[in-house]
Amino acid sequence: MIYYDTPRPVRFMGLTRLSAHMGSDLVGEGGTRELDEFAAKIGLKAKWRQNSGTPTEHYDLFDAALDRARKHGAMCISPREFVARVVKPKRALADITRHKLNDYERHLLDPFIKKFFHHTSLGKRLDLLNPSPKDMNLGEIALSMSNQCRYNGCVSRFYSVAEHSVLMSWWAKDEGYDETTRIAMMMHDAHEAYTGDITKSVQDVLFMGNPHARADFEALKDRIDAAIKELIGFRYDTKSVVVVEADQRILLDERRVLLAPGDPPIVWGVDEEGYAPLGVKIRNWNPEEAFSHFTTELMLLGVIKETP
Repeated sequence: MIYYDTPRPVRFMGLTRLSAHMGSDLVGEGGTRELDEFAAKIGLKAKWRQNSGTPTEHYDLFDAALDRARKHGAMCISPREFVARVVKPKRALADITRHKLNDYERHLLDPFIKKFFHHTSLGKRLDLLNPSPKDMNLGEIALSMSNQCRYNGCVSRFYSVAEHSVLMSWWAKDEGYDETTRIAMMMHDAHEAYTGDITKSVQDVLFMGNPHARADFEALKDRIDAAIKELIGFRYDTKSVVVVEADQRILLDERRVLLAPGDPPIVWGVDEEGYAPLGVKIRNWNPEEAFSHFTTELMLLGVIKETP
């Protein structure tokens, strides 16, 4: 199969390694030629020159050329088709991005990968595939966590991700845990500043029968969490047993205050696993109060020196 790309067509050998990695069965044969000659042969008037036109304009021109090429019996594929037919269905995005790409492979994937960014409130473009601390701000993270209501907002009173985290830190202090553990309690949901607080039930439905999608989402959270750790300069473990168990147990405190029990009572996973409530008092701070308590707690823990 021949694959054409700017500034000239090439036999698509650059992705042989990647195709094998993805289990692709891309086959075919053909030679290379100058793209001007190819365009002229199929009746397409175009000048194919490096750095002329935007990538989108190039790809639009590819599609027009390839449509005509197929009418002449050519076997070829565009970058857009490569993404749609090969990348999306074959492997999890995490696997693709971990694979070491050569320049040509990266060029083909670039329009696809560039779509994955988060526009922050401070006007930063956070690359979700390779998040950098320089595009993050702790005040912005605190603000997002304070503005986000847990349980998709289906609660009797507003209850933020930030309050959830502060209450866990306060509990850890009362139980005698060290500051590193308390920082982990504070930051265990920090990635949600950029991913949103997607409920577990929604995640289970989205990822049902699709382990690659779940792996991608977990990898996304891990990348963001790693960048946040680098941002604040502390080492902590948000997946430690004490943090994970506290995160489960507090659900029982939250449910009791924020949700009607149901008739008959609705059973959660934490009920089946035999967890006991954490025993914290839900305060229902508004976003401004949640932001203040969250940032104050970070100051007391030495993570920040002043309110952002």
